Amino acid sequence: MTIFKRWGVISLFAIVLVPLFLFSGYMYMLMEKSVHQAEYQSMESIIQIQENRILGVLNHYQDVVRLVGSRTNLRRQLYELQNGNDASQEQLFAILDDVLKVGDGIKRIDLLSEEKRILLSTQLAYNGELSYWHERSFNKAQYEVVDFIRNDDDFSLVLSYPLFWEQEFVGYLLLEKSGSKLLDTTSDYTGLGNTGETTLAASKPESNTFTSLTRLRFKSSSLMNTGNFEKSNSPIVNAFKSEEGLIWDDLNDYRGKTVYASTRRFERDGFIWAMLVKKDVNEINQQLERTTLVLVLSLTFISLFMLVVLCQLSKRYKFFT
Repeated sequence: MTIFKRWGVISLFAIVLVPLFLFSGYMYMLMEKSVHQAEYQSMESIIQIQENRILGVLNHYQDVVRLVGSRTNLRRQLYELQNGNDASQEQLFAILDDVLKVGDGIKRIDLLSEEKRILLSTQLAYNGELSYWHERSFNKAQYEVVDFIRNDDDFSLVLSYPLFWEQEFVGYLLLEKSGSKLLDTTSDYTGLGNTGETTLAASKPESNTFTSLTRLRFKSSSLMNTGNFEKSNSPIVNAFKSEEGLIWDDLNDYRGKTVYASTRRFERDGFIWAMLVKKDVNEINQQLERTTLVLVLSLTFISLFMLVVLCQLSKRYKFFT
């Protein structure tokens, strides 16, 4: 092959190759957009499922407290106890003990007066004392979550419910219930790959701090940690700020890893609840890198094939002579 023929083949090869590379670049942009769009839809789907599951658990807690508080005999005996009938105390304790035997994660039950003094508790040593939460303002109209208590590897929710007898307020039902159902929900990593996780936190509307209700995937000592909205750089702060949807702009998590995240926020039972589902950007980009590798290999194969074909055609038909 003469020098002129060789340069002719190269020129024709370059002319054919330019649109091929332009098309490949266009395909890469489409693939990148497709991968990010698919991940966005996946994250939105997962956080919607997790939100529904968490709301279902919170509804379950509410139903349990209401079921206990709706017992007619409990409310009547509490009314009589506060009106001097000491014999009601034994019947009340039998009712509360019966509830504890049912289980369902109930750890303690207190009956409080309007002044939040413990009239009767399943832990008898506290009878007659002021409740630990006596300075809190309880809702006299409806059920609410009062607080959270850290246990060894678990936490409990303190739940209150106002009690009435014949339209007269007679006290509060205070129930401590395990938060294990919430932990089981946030510890489900289905669809979140090797790095994704769900975070749940709660804050009182008037508070400038929040409490983590999650056992993080890569940090064992995270449960019941508190953060300050002004000082914390946790991604969950974005959820409390009502920034729902996708967060993408160089968001770093507690490991310093850049993450792809989606958030939710809702108010109920006296608290603001914030959720965040996140996944490492590096893990998401791995899928794009695999697709890019296939594209590059395909482009290389096509380019070599075209070069061989052009060389063979130039020999057979004596092009560029």
